[in-house]
Amino acid sequence: MNRMKRYFHVLLATVMLSAAISCNDNNIGQSITDTVTEVVTDSSFTVTGVTVKNTVLPARTITKLLGIISAKNYGVLTTDVVTQFMPTAYIDTVGVSVDDIDSCKFVFDIPAGGFTGDSVAPMRTTIYKLNKALPSKLASNFDPSGYYNETDILGTTSYTASAIMAPDSLKSEYKANSLFEFTVDAPVSLAKEIFTKFKSDKSVFMTPKDFVKFFPGVYIKNSFGSGRVMNIYNSQFIVFYHRHITKDDGTDSIAKASMGYMGGSAEVLSNNNIRLEVDQAVNDMIADGEMIVQSPSGFEVQIRFPIQDIIDKFLSGGDKNLAVINDLSFELPAYSLTNDYGIKPPTYLLMVKTSEKDEFFATNHNVDNKSSFYAIYDSSKRVYKFTGMRNFVLDIIKNKNGVAEESDINFTLTPVDLIAESTSTSSSSYYYYYYYSTASSTEVIGIRPAINKPTIAKLDIKNAKIKLIYSTQSIRNM
Repeated sequence: MNRMKRYFHVLLATVMLSAAISCNDNNIGQSITDTVTEVVTDSSFTVTGVTVKNTVLPARTITKLLGIISAKNYGVLTTDVVTQFMPTAYIDTVGVSVDDIDSCKFVFDIPAGGFTGDSVAPMRTTIYKLNKALPSKLASNFDPSGYYNETDILGTTSYTASAIMAPDSLKSEYKANSLFEFTVDAPVSLAKEIFTKFKSDKSVFMTPKDFVKFFPGVYIKNSFGSGRVMNIYNSQFIVFYHRHITKDDGTDSIAKASMGYMGGSAEVLSNNNIRLEVDQAVNDMIADGEMIVQSPSGFEVQIRFPIQDIIDKFLSGGDKNLAVINDLSFELPAYSLTNDYGIKPPTYLLMVKTSEKDEFFATNHNVDNKSSFYAIYDSSKRVYKFTGMRNFVLDIIKNKNGVAEESDINFTLTPVDLIAESTSTSSSSYYYYYYYSTASSTEVIGIRPAINKPTIAKLDIKNAKIKLIYSTQSIRNM
């Protein structure tokens, strides 16, 4: 079909659609034509693809993935964290002096199921103070060497992935909220230093940019053990102190208190430093032509989506001079690979124009159902199903005269995390938190490269199914 013929079909379909919309109860007269409506379902389209590396992921994530695992049909994953903190805008100083500060600690919250590996494997975490501000451009291949001193340790602790680490007073709360935590005791001198700075210059605590000049952040490293990676979705620095209170009768009393001085936030730099040694069995599959997606910092699949064939089929109506697209969907089978820790396919898969992928993540885009889509893995059917693709076709027909460009054909399938916003209501916390949403959660506000847990899957491109459903009308004279 040449360009002139394609343009004629697009114009005719537009005119007929406008005419159909203009009909109403006020202009119905004696029928002089008979129309025959037909619903057409076409699944004759094919997809091709190739596996490519996806080893460098952008920073700016609130989730901290920490630990080491080794699994067959996956590889060896090592990940640690560098992060700045958002300061609280207020520190309690009424009836409190620097000498009233008793202790402090870093607190890390992990959601239910927020780890991969052995839950009881003993591991140790060490926290180092950064000695200078992090660079503005960070990625998953960042090397923290030179940004910390191995002797400047803020704390270290051994931990497991079990709620039994929680104090008895909190176990019921943790169970109810499906989370647990591990803590790292810090030197009280750090809390006193922050307290003193707040007393002398509150402006330092007004913005992260000012605060980072005073406290550049921390490097969190797995310093012993292996067999587990943890998804830390929230982090805080908590200070414990006592407050002097003067009662109405003039007597004094002392009350224990605690509050967060700083914590994780989407507004500050936080980066997972990821090193993945892919298992040789996975590399062999890719060499044999298998399509593999793996996260974090593993593989994605680039495909050629037959959008031009779809448009041509829709527009080649012969005598059928009125056609309406009802739906376009893309169903992609995907399978788990047998491994040591039950590492599953990515929960979410993003389909984005390859030419727009970097910008999509750099600007924190959400899907628009024209150049980007996402699908949720259906573990029972073992498929990803991309739906709502109708506007993709209509956009090319309307704005490009039905002629797809190369950028409309080349797409990337990559594992992602969906992010929704939540705010803490605790009086000791002043931060915005992000969590990885499920299909039934609140509105998604962002999509990021998948880093919250290890994933891997084999995509069955050969058996992928594209389904185009459209309606046509044939006009027959009476």
